[in-house]
Amino acid sequence: MIQTEFENSETARTYFLLNRLRKKNLLDEFEKEIKNNGKFEKNISGTGAEHYVKKYIIDKAFIEYFITKSDFRSAFESHSSQSDNLIIAALFSCFNFVEQKDVAKNGYNIKIDPSLANFFLENINLENFITEINISSDKYFPHINVSYLGYLMITYPENEKYFYEMKEMVYNNRKNLAGRRNSFYSENGILLC
Repeated sequence: MIQTEFENSETARTYFLLNRLRKKNLLDEFEKEIKNNGKFEKNISGTGAEHYVKKYIIDKAFIEYFITKSDFRSAFESHSSQSDNLIIAALFSCFNFVEQKDVAKNGYNIKIDPSLANFFLENINLENFITEINISSDKYFPHINVSYLGYLMITYPENEKYFYEMKEMVYNNRKNLAGRRNSFYSENGILLC
């Protein structure tokens, strides 16, 4: 069963291969593997938190590789990327939890206990956080902002302002948010509302 799961996880296979090449000090093979596979970021599947967790795992292989090569600047950049990916995954997971909590509470009449996701979202200044990402022209801004606007729409359903902001955000960034098929569905779905 473990081997079947391993075969189904491209990220785990890639990390394992890169890690083994580095540990055996086959750095030329590590570099060839990177060139043969192109940029790993483009090959990572999944959406939302899952996508960024996979990127986090691959970044770990790069950190170790750059440390082995004594390229500490690149190791730090990979570590920075790894941290960004984990923070984004946590944020997306919290936003998704709020949606699932709403469905469980209102759709299935389940009593919801407080959670870390609630505490996190209630105690961070999300508006300032999103504004800072936008000001810094961060490459993650469209993805984070769409999830944030979705969170606001669920949290404050009476405020139509968030719906229109979401509609505009998705329409203006439809090429950057997802693959062509997902872009088509999200654009058409939001415009039909």
